[in-house]
Amino acid sequence: MDGSIGTGQTPAPGGPAGDDGFVLVYVTASDVEEARRIGREAVRSRLAACANVYPEIFSYYWWQGDLVEDREAVVILKTRRSLVPRVIDAVRSWHSYTVPAILVVDLRDGNPDYLAWLRAETEGAGSAGGRPVPPERTAGGE
Repeated sequence: MDGSIGTGQTPAPGGPAGDDGFVLVYVTASDVEEARRIGREAVRSRLAACANVYPEIFSYYWWQGDLVEDREAVVILKTRRSLVPRVIDAVRSWHSYTVPAILVVDLRDGNPDYLAWLRAETEGAGSAGGRPVPPERTAGGE
């Protein structure tokens, strides 16, 4: 047994306690424009290798004693566990909500080539370093 999670792929290094693991950061936003702005800024600053935006979700939650039914957007950021504190701080500074949902999901497994690309794209987080070469795109994209 190679320790993979049933996919035949190499497990993502690190994990909940590991600094070099990979994570998805799930963020709700007030609308698609805010979600796109957060995603673009996270990728531009290399805090994330990729951002996926879901333009509309239906949310139900309690806020200040009232049950709220709302339409929001979601951005999912793909990054390294070691960048999570910086991602959370940055998203909070870019976000319009007082208490934004910023939730981190550890990745246990994945395509080794994609994970290598993700690592390379986020190596220069916060610096003006050289730009890594992206993997070849295929049908389905990111």
